[in-house]
Amino acid sequence: MKFINSLFKKHPEPVSAETLRSVLIEYISPEVSKIGLEWNGKNQWIGPSEDGIRKVLKHQVGKGLMGTFIWGMCYDFLPMVSGKRIVLQRTFKSARPQLFQSSATTDNFLNKKSDLENGVTSTWGEKECRKSISKLFDKRKSEIFEWLEKGKTLDGSIEIVRSQFDNKVYNTHWPNPKYVASFLLAKKGDRTKGMEMLMEIENERPSFELEVFEKLKKRLMEL
Repeated sequence: MKFINSLFKKHPEPVSAETLRSVLIEYISPEVSKIGLEWNGKNQWIGPSEDGIRKVLKHQVGKGLMGTFIWGMCYDFLPMVSGKRIVLQRTFKSARPQLFQSSATTDNFLNKKSDLENGVTSTWGEKECRKSISKLFDKRKSEIFEWLEKGKTLDGSIEIVRSQFDNKVYNTHWPNPKYVASFLLAKKGDRTKGMEMLMEIENERPSFELEVFEKLKKRLMEL
């Protein structure tokens, strides 16, 4: 009878966007405010600009309604491509993680590990949502804070980005580590090395328009 009843058991519905926001504000905002991050209303917390670098933390919901924490740095001198335009993310409102780390420990979640072990949160039912968000953040908080503290300087960011060069996961995203590194190195004063890396990306990404790369090269040399 228990087995039969389980077949008809009502499973929790996914939480609404409003409920998810309230859970994040309740559990995460008080903690990240300790390092100067403020809620931006879009499941992100942004820090103040320090020498053109901002700390960013976001909670992102993806496939299977699983959530991940993504933390990173946003640089007001790192140009982003939007069509044929070059844009800079200089403001609190426009800030996004450009150099980043994710709480997810795998890209294949069809395993026997728990959500906590996989580094993801659940949005199925408010009770489980609250539990998974609070547990995962508690588990990773020290790592997140230490990473952000390290990344707030050019030297720290360069060390982090170099550690990601050979990581397949980070190289499938844009901006990829090599692109970020090219501008970090130029900002640090090594425009020659920065330009070499940018030229490598130009060869690797033929889909980018020549006009766009000329704008990027000009930006890099102006740092």
